[in-house]
Amino acid sequence: MSRAVDAVRTRQFWQQQWVLVALVAIAVVYLGAVTLMHTLATSPIDEWVYLDYLFKIPQQGLVFTGELVGPDTLTLMSCHGTSPFGPIGTPCGETPVPADFPNQGLSTASLNSPIYFYVTFGVGWLISHVLPVGEITGWRLSSLVWVVAGIVVFIKLLRSWGARDLTIFALGLAFVASPFAWWTFTYVSTDAPLFLSGALLFLLATRVVRGEAPGWAFGLVAVLVVLVKSVAIVGVAAAALYLLAEFVSDWRRRRLASESRPVAWRLVWVAGAAVAFSLASAWLWNRLTVVLAISAQGPDQGIATPLSISELLMQMTNFLPQALTASAINEYTPAFAYAPLGWLTLVCVLGAAFVATRTDRWVPLVSSVVAAGALAAPALALMLVASVGFYYQIPSRYGAVLLPAFLLCGGLILRNRWVNGAIIAYAVSLLGLGIWLAGYLATLAP
Repeated sequence: MSRAVDAVRTRQFWQQQWVLVALVAIAVVYLGAVTLMHTLATSPIDEWVYLDYLFKIPQQGLVFTGELVGPDTLTLMSCHGTSPFGPIGTPCGETPVPADFPNQGLSTASLNSPIYFYVTFGVGWLISHVLPVGEITGWRLSSLVWVVAGIVVFIKLLRSWGARDLTIFALGLAFVASPFAWWTFTYVSTDAPLFLSGALLFLLATRVVRGEAPGWAFGLVAVLVVLVKSVAIVGVAAAALYLLAEFVSDWRRRRLASESRPVAWRLVWVAGAAVAFSLASAWLWNRLTVVLAISAQGPDQGIATPLSISELLMQMTNFLPQALTASAINEYTPAFAYAPLGWLTLVCVLGAAFVATRTDRWVPLVSSVVAAGALAAPALALMLVASVGFYYQIPSRYGAVLLPAFLLCGGLILRNRWVNGAIIAYAVSLLGLGIWLAGYLATLAP
């Protein structure tokens, strides 16, 4: 009898959790394998200054504005450089001269709070003491914690909106196979928490609307994710916009039905407080970095560019559809290989907008995601000018915090098995391409 009960429980578990188990297993095996295939050449997405931060944690705890990158990191750059471009700076074997390196050898990592680095350092230390891998590889493998946590919350988010398991698996697999995931979760990258942050923000916003979570929980998470990575403010604003859209929808519904009950003003207060406290926390950290600075000389990255009206309009097509294809190196992989990922995000968001009717409960969600997809990058550009006094072209990877919302829209409308099957087949081909790319770039390393 007990065996029969155990068999039923096992069957029920796999029926309910196969998506989670499958996506987590694929992500860990695929991204872990790519990580292990990497050489000591760093990612071009600022990994060298992030490694420098991690090297310095045991001695000083923080990296400060105006601080030079340490000799260990400079030697790493001299001898191994950046993938796929090769060694950078002073020739390998010679004493590193900071002026020979990007940003005149000054670190840019101080702009980030230490939260991400402390998590990476601790998890990486544990991994390097359990597995036969070096310190840098351990830190890189710690990124798997962020992607696994992001997948768990992403599945909860899509299920809370009634998405089918096969659709969730297809969309999740497309994310794991994307260039963004390849570069973010196989190196040390402060972008790693963004997908988790976006999924968590929209899941909590959904639960606040339904009365399943308190507003303070959403506000607390909003502040925390911004402290981990400041550009997560984009996700906070998008989730807050969804709360406001639900408020407007509730107000219109009650007015048309001539209901006397008060509208849900709490959604307005929660949205406003979350954005206000998030901006305040980001501003306070920025002020603290100025106070703690050891030099008034900041790194000149040479990326400032004029902000014009045409540039603002161009930014409207930045996060949607380019966030999922961010960081793809077209010199080594043909552009058409990853282009369908951008088409997929467009179909998810605009498709949901086109098929939505007034009676659909997800109209406020889709309308807020469409607005965020188009306006988030221009708004971030204006915030840059207001906060630091200059503008640089917004990297598409900053939009990763919106990816859970983009894919959620797809979860609302994708029902056809053949379509899901096509997405899965395409994602599997990208997994193969990712493994090939890791092996090929390793052969280019010195």
